[in-house]
Amino acid sequence: MANEIQFPYVTAGLTTLTAKMFKSGNAGAGASPISGITLSDSTSASVYWGSVPTSPATTAGQYTVTIYDGSNVVGAGQLNWDGANEIILNDIESKTAQLTFTTAGVVDANIQYVNDIEVKGVGTEVDPWNPV
Repeated sequence: MANEIQFPYVTAGLTTLTAKMFKSGNAGAGASPISGITLSDSTSASVYWGSVPTSPATTAGQYTVTIYDGSNVVGAGQLNWDGANEIILNDIESKTAQLTFTTAGVVDANIQYVNDIEVKGVGTEVDPWNPV
């Protein structure tokens, strides 16, 4: 995927922004950033776009992304990365919102397959789970 880093910035077309990514939100002293990420506004005016480096591969995790205009920090944010693509938290939240909880903290589940083998029964002593 490309253009995972998007940053609105009012200085359209007049500057090139750069970004540094710090693993696990560790932007403190001694952290080794992934540097050299260039952001441009060629895709959309006043929104700067950049891509997470793929060579060498950027490992999965949560990153703090710091945006610079020259040596001035102009913004920062979080990027959740699975090693190849951005993890969109709204997508995860929409899926988990579909889960049903009759008892708080316990997901209602219906066992139909175990290790790709269809099962029958309800899991009681009288009607144990068995392969179909």
